Amino acid sequence: MFLENSPFTTPSPGLRKTDLLIFGQKLEKIVLATVPTSKKAHIVAREDIASLKKGEPTPWRKGQLDKIFSQKLPIWLKPDKLLAPLDCVDSTDLAILVEGVDDVVIEKGSEEWLEETCSSVLRQFFSVRDHFLDPSTSLSNINALKSYLPGIVDQDDLHLLLVESLSTARSIKEAYRHTAETGRLLEEFNRFSFPLFHLGKSLFCFVVGRRDKDMIKSLCHALTNFARNGGLKRIHIGFSSVNRDRHQSLSSRRLAETLMDEAWKALHHASKRGPYSFCDFQLLMKPELFELKAVDRSTLGKLSYRWKDFSKFSLIHFKPDFIDRKLLDTHLTSLFKNELIVADEEGYFVIRRGKTAANSEKWASSLITKVTEAQGERYSLSAGISSYPFHEYTKPEIARNCKKALLHGSFLGPCSTVVFDSLSLNVSGDAYFSESDLSAAVREYRKGLELAPRDVNLLNSLGVTYALMNMTDRAFDAFIQVLDIEPDNFMALFNKGLGEKKFKKYEPAVKSFTRALSVFNNDDEDERASFGELLFQLGVCQFRVGNYRQCIKVLKKWYKAKKGEPGSERCLRYIGISYFHLEEFKDSAMWLQRALVTNQSDGEALSMLGTVYLKTGEGDDIALNLCRRSVEMEPDNGEYKIRYAHALAMSHRYDQAVEILTGCTRSRKFKISGWLEIARITMMKGDWHNCERTLQKIFSSRETNPHHLKKAEELQTSLAEKRLRSNSPKDGT
Repeated sequence: MFLENSPFTTPSPGLRKTDLLIFGQKLEKIVLATVPTSKKAHIVAREDIASLKKGEPTPWRKGQLDKIFSQKLPIWLKPDKLLAPLDCVDSTDLAILVEGVDDVVIEKGSEEWLEETCSSVLRQFFSVRDHFLDPSTSLSNINALKSYLPGIVDQDDLHLLLVESLSTARSIKEAYRHTAETGRLLEEFNRFSFPLFHLGKSLFCFVVGRRDKDMIKSLCHALTNFARNGGLKRIHIGFSSVNRDRHQSLSSRRLAETLMDEAWKALHHASKRGPYSFCDFQLLMKPELFELKAVDRSTLGKLSYRWKDFSKFSLIHFKPDFIDRKLLDTHLTSLFKNELIVADEEGYFVIRRGKTAANSEKWASSLITKVTEAQGERYSLSAGISSYPFHEYTKPEIARNCKKALLHGSFLGPCSTVVFDSLSLNVSGDAYFSESDLSAAVREYRKGLELAPRDVNLLNSLGVTYALMNMTDRAFDAFIQVLDIEPDNFMALFNKGLGEKKFKKYEPAVKSFTRALSVFNNDDEDERASFGELLFQLGVCQFRVGNYRQCIKVLKKWYKAKKGEPGSERCLRYIGISYFHLEEFKDSAMWLQRALVTNQSDGEALSMLGTVYLKTGEGDDIALNLCRRSVEMEPDNGEYKIRYAHALAMSHRYDQAVEILTGCTRSRKFKISGWLEIARITMMKGDWHNCERTLQKIFSSRETNPHHLKKAEELQTSLAEKRLRSNSPKDGT
């Protein structure tokens, strides 16, 4: 019987860059209290140290900094400084610089004293930090966030992101495992080392400073995609940003609390948008800030009054490119003479009775030219044009279409004139998609396809949006439609492969990814952005179908391109396990060891590394410990149990091994493998009778496959040889 370790006894993690961000002030206080006479301490990067001696008579010697940072040697920098490189698990370029140390301390401080002092600083720091860690994830907890946030809310462009990925687990054990796995995935994603916290109940928090709002939205999109590809069934993000107008009267502590409250409300709204979605609190409170805001009721009422008797008309919405609309009023009066005009906050609607959209486009273009020639380019306008009747659109929807055409025109620059069409709907769909309003995005893309059923951009966009809504069948159908039109469409092939992978159709996924790779265009920005993920997913699918040599080749190429970046370690386990299956155990051990440095809770890697150590003679006790840990993490995994039993047998603990294997044989999936291992162990014990009896069970079972049959025949041959060598007709029982 296995007693799984509780989630409250997780080993203390090593030093991380985020620890220095969150607890940096505490570390500096410990340094000042420990290093005699020190006046100032701060964390510095290697490039800061490199420039420290610039212009001094004794500059850094060649290779001196490399040696200091590689060996983590604390050194004195005269006249009054101490430099102590930090051994971070995710950085080799950080150090503590202590200033103002008395020259007497420097002269009398031996190397041993210096090293012990630095070790003492780190021990004290870990003791303080560990009080603020959540044991199930090893991330900083809510108390750490409450202590950290008020001290940084005055930063420019500060954002707080709440991230939740609720578990569907039916047991507390599974729920904790889900929380730990989600935390590990977020750490893997956190390439910029933003402070990351676990607040409890699978609710996480990023604090991001000195980044603009567009970058935050890109981060949210990237995280939802990363989570989906990483196997999470749902992830929601709600974020709020410091706004000087909204928050100017709040104290630092009250501002921190307000940001948390706002992000919480946005998170609640995001959870209604689909399984992979986010929400910006500012847009939630002020929807008029959205670039496709609705036509206000007052303007729509005035328009309706003027066009109520018109059965055919075109509508133009003029919008100044650079200046306030009211500054243009006096200049446009004569040009708008005899036209039906309705002004709104942004510009002017012009109703042209009986005119087509094409006719109105020419007229609008001419008017814009006249304005800029008379008043200068500063007074330029752009125009969005639509007409009625047009398909199934109502008159109020025509006004909305003008705004969509204007948004479309914004990509063309000043003085643009655009007639509403399917591309306008693609642009408007992208606008909703960028705000994670996925239902609205689907509505726009589908309307666009009514106008242009074979538009591959619309179909691709629709498929991606369906995928984020977990409507995988619909997404897959959209990509198939694209490939019917353009068989070599890179994005459709890539996304089709992702869909096949999600359905666990790994062989078709390999074909889709391989084909996408063959048509990759390095000059296309979207394709370049997806290329890295394509390689990784191809490698994983090669692994799943047993093409281990190809898996290693593809993932090594991916790792070489990504090495050093956070997240690059996710390929290590696949390479290590592939080498294991190829029985190249030396290479397997090297890659599995690397994988376990970054993820100590990878049960499969632990189990396989333990088996590798048994095969290579690296130490039975170490192997046994690794296999035992894998079973403690996943007590129901029969494969891990069989490897653990093998490790027990190699340590001559036969009875315990057979007891575990007997439990495995009750499972249909692991019955034959369990019998094979029992036969192997009973033969090792010299119990030839029970070995033969177990082999006969394997030979007579309908569930025995050719691989198992071959192994059983090999064991039977070995058994016969042992009996022959014993020169005895009796069993060794």
